[in-house]
Amino acid sequence: MASIGAVLGAGTAEDRTTVVLGLDPSRNFGTPSVERCEAVADKITETLGWQRQQESLPEMRVIMGRRIGYEGREYTLEEVRGLTVARNCGGLALAEADLFSLRYVDGLREYHEPGVIVEGAASDLDALLHVAADMGQERLVPEITGVETQVYQK
Repeated sequence: MASIGAVLGAGTAEDRTTVVLGLDPSRNFGTPSVERCEAVADKITETLGWQRQQESLPEMRVIMGRRIGYEGREYTLEEVRGLTVARNCGGLALAEADLFSLRYVDGLREYHEPGVIVEGAASDLDALLHVAADMGQERLVPEITGVETQVYQK
């Protein structure tokens, strides 16, 4: 079971008041069920004091890393914005975030990297896939509201 999430914003902890959770499907470990994801969200609420809130979901949401591989170059938010404009999907909303991935395999494994949450129209997905390729991303997991979570891998 794995979850991916992002703490929105940059700067001090006081400025960071929102966590967004998503699915992190894996060929090796499968995709967590909705029930399992709810259990993870409940655990975060119980142990860390975060309050769950209803939200109006965008048509498409992508939690995307800004680092090439595990140790490579990190793109700035401004560079990502420039790539979206160059690929004709500059109308997508971008929010800076710190990403985390949690996976339970022989104990807890976790990974952190700088990222961006991308929200907008699902019709911009193809262009966003080109942005991800331009950034050297190996994997992208878009969530299309009411349809499905899709995994794209190079």
